[in-house]
Amino acid sequence: SFPTRRSSDLMRSGTTVLGIQYCFDHPAIANAIICKGRDQRVKTKLLMDHAQFEGPSCTAQTETLRDLFDWGCEMRTYKPSGGGFACLHAKVWIGEDEYTTGSVNTTKSGMSTNKEILLHAKSAIGAQQLRGWHEELWSAASPITEERLRKIEEKKKTKRSQSLSRRPLRDEED
Repeated sequence: SFPTRRSSDLMRSGTTVLGIQYCFDHPAIANAIICKGRDQRVKTKLLMDHAQFEGPSCTAQTETLRDLFDWGCEMRTYKPSGGGFACLHAKVWIGEDEYTTGSVNTTKSGMSTNKEILLHAKSAIGAQQLRGWHEELWSAASPITEERLRKIEEKKKTKRSQSLSRRPLRDEED
């Protein structure tokens, strides 16, 4: 599809791709990041919303982030200051002289079934400004470590087993 193709094409634009994503569970894009990193030595630095990382709303996000982490993708979480529901809700992929941004999360639903806006622009100036913003947030963000990722995986396992144990048992019919 257009968004998936465009997002993975962006990784041809240099040696580093920066991402800011609220949700991320799209396997094809994760695979493209891993392959470009492995085959063409493209480095990826992914910045995620702190609360979304701690309690993901997309079902496959934890597994996707595990794959990226194991490959060597640098990832951090950012927690905006302020109360209420303050979050890092940006969705942007930044190359050397181009970027892709819009309303779409990098999720299977976002990239295939939702009605979203996605803009791909070739602009060295725009990409430079976005890289500056990414670096500003990156320096204030917390690294995703093996320990943090393992805690999220354990939390997900516990939540899943608790929900399974709450399911009502069906009576067997004679």
